[in-house]
Amino acid sequence: MIKRIGRTERRRIDDLCHKISRAIVSEAKERNSVIVIGDLKGIRKRAKGRRFRRILHPMPHHRLSRYIEYKALREGIPAVHAGEAYTSRTCHVRELG
Repeated sequence: MIKRIGRTERRRIDDLCHKISRAIVSEAKERNSVIVIGDLKGIRKRAKGRRFRRILHPMPHHRLSRYIEYKALREGIPAVHAGEAYTSRTCHVRELG
């Protein structure tokens, strides 16, 4: 019973990671952009506060980044790893139209 629930939850998380990674790669393709993936190594250890750790711990960071990488490679979009600082910002150069 517990194994079945665990498998169901894993499939749901995998499905969600695939949907999120597909959306990220699609947007990068539309904007002719590079995907920069922040290095989240040790993020769980650095998390401050009990509530934040509870939210952060079950997130599949590594799995999501691998899905983004292989989907970007398939579409010919560069996906690079970088330090976490400033990775959530978008490029200041606007699209020429």
